[in-house]
Amino acid sequence: MIVTEAIYNQETLIQYYQEVQSPLYVGIDGLRYTLSTEKYLDTVKPSGVIIMGGNIQSQEQLSDLISDIHSYAKSKGITIKVAIDEEGGLVSRLKALPSYPKDFKGVNEKNPAKTQQQIKLLQQIGIDINFAPVADVAYTSESVMKERSGGDTPEKVAEKALAYSKSLIEKGIAPTLKHFPGLGRTNKDTHLDKVEVEISLEDWIKTDAIPYTKAQETLSQFNVMLGHVTYPQIDKYPASISSKWVSILRNNIGFKGIIFTDDLKMQGLSGDASKYKCNTLNLSDEEYAIPVTIKQAKEAGVNHPLIILTQSQTQEVFSDWIRIEKDCR
Repeated sequence: MIVTEAIYNQETLIQYYQEVQSPLYVGIDGLRYTLSTEKYLDTVKPSGVIIMGGNIQSQEQLSDLISDIHSYAKSKGITIKVAIDEEGGLVSRLKALPSYPKDFKGVNEKNPAKTQQQIKLLQQIGIDINFAPVADVAYTSESVMKERSGGDTPEKVAEKALAYSKSLIEKGIAPTLKHFPGLGRTNKDTHLDKVEVEISLEDWIKTDAIPYTKAQETLSQFNVMLGHVTYPQIDKYPASISSKWVSILRNNIGFKGIIFTDDLKMQGLSGDASKYKCNTLNLSDEEYAIPVTIKQAKEAGVNHPLIILTQSQTQEVFSDWIRIEKDCR
């Protein structure tokens, strides 16, 4: 048999990328855009890339990396957003850079010049989306969000989160309020543990919902990130894979923007493989744990599931997710 290599014109390639771009936001390896990066993006075709500490060496290097990602997307006729989780304080990827404001405290920063300096840096390096600010209310000193939250009342948190969000928007960067519906009532970390919060929907609307309702009333644009927290009185599933919580966000809050999950590899999240009937796959196998949560998040109404793994791991997860979508109902 003679095999002839297929040759496609640029118009056909662009149409292909536009039609099959995945909803995933993913991490990338290394400090530079390389042929390996390009092949990875060709395979996973993500809607976004998140910058992590391992991608950062200097401001110039990082700017080049982000610019190369944007250029790749433009060449394919698609958009790839570049995001970063840059709260300031305990959660900062950029704090080692010389131009980063020293001891910047995020939403709790009292010096407006430091806030503007941090946001200006995000703008200069080409960030499209910041996965901040925190909108969790740290009700007690034992709260897992005590050092990251804007306060111990919904009103304090809303005031600080909205002020920071407005500053991001002014510089063309989309803010992301998190971790909906709220992690402030627990002392457990969803990176490590499954977390449950016992509160009714009625009480939640009167309290933890306030930063989101205020944002909906005030901000011209913002995103929301769903946390891996379960509220058993409201739904049996963690919010990040819960159609109930997406419905509350859309219908009760009136939110019309983009919804992200938190990183799907966290220990606090597990999908419900028993929901699906498959022709050949056994979804109880460990390799399908993250792909199942991708499927469940998308079916719940999430726009962009987030997975932060190595490129090779992400490609495996992506491949398994596609297999599940084809094989399981």
